[in-house]
Amino acid sequence: MLRLQQCVYLFEWATPLVCSDATHTDTSGCQLTDSQLQFTFDLSILSGQVQVPVNSSIYHINVCGSVTEPACKQSAVCRVSGSGSDQSASSFGISKAMTMDFKHDEEAVLMQYGGGDPCPPVTDGGDVCLFPFTFMKKLYTECTKDGRSDGRMWCATTANYDTDKKWGFCNAASGKRQSSILFSCDQSEGHGSPKLLSETAGCSATFQWRTSAVCPPVKMECKLVSQHQTFDLRTLSSLTEPWRFSHHGDSYYINLCQGIHGGLTGCPEGATVCRRTAAGATHTLGKVYTQQMTYTGG
Repeated sequence: MLRLQQCVYLFEWATPLVCSDATHTDTSGCQLTDSQLQFTFDLSILSGQVQVPVNSSIYHINVCGSVTEPACKQSAVCRVSGSGSDQSASSFGISKAMTMDFKHDEEAVLMQYGGGDPCPPVTDGGDVCLFPFTFMKKLYTECTKDGRSDGRMWCATTANYDTDKKWGFCNAASGKRQSSILFSCDQSEGHGSPKLLSETAGCSATFQWRTSAVCPPVKMECKLVSQHQTFDLRTLSSLTEPWRFSHHGDSYYINLCQGIHGGLTGCPEGATVCRRTAAGATHTLGKVYTQQMTYTGG
């Protein structure tokens, strides 16, 4: 008991049953293992540079490595603006500062990057300074005193002060840029591609990436309650390999409540019954998400 407050008794019960799901992250291999699902998400198949255009800028992303733009300084997420001599790049995170977690409520893998470039300064009014900006036909990549007699630092909040006349006094930047990618399961998307969800003060960026790469193996309910009886068939559901038997020269691979795991190449993800004929052909005879259980005649 922790304490007695008037007539209210407060107890503490330490138990592993309420512990959050354990996960193990292998950042070098770009993998995340979730203990509850007993499944490893392998995001290395999404490696390679992809681009996300946003207004006049382009985000370059390589989830399991670094982008090829030299100005991005080995970043995993980098925003590039302009071109040629006017090009500028901002790092929104590096692979060495990457973490992954599986969000059960959203059935999605969240990848977060830190260690980017310093966040851009903001004005006294809370607007983000936009770099580079043009003032008197000159390009500026940081706050400046030019054009003022009081020595105060200022910046433009659009790309061209000469045209738009939008500006503010600079406040010091704090923190480093960061980014997040939410990988959502979508079997129809295949590899898929990221889309920008939001930007915050030029300091953080959030993307969503719908892809089949983070779809865990399909598992169905393995218990049936009928006529006040409970039939628990979990002991017949294999996590490692399917049940196998032969009939008239054909081999059959069967699992219960989830897809078959190993044992037969060429059987698609989510198949729960497969047949390999004597001639070497593979046929899917059922997929796990179509499973139904009924109780009939004992």
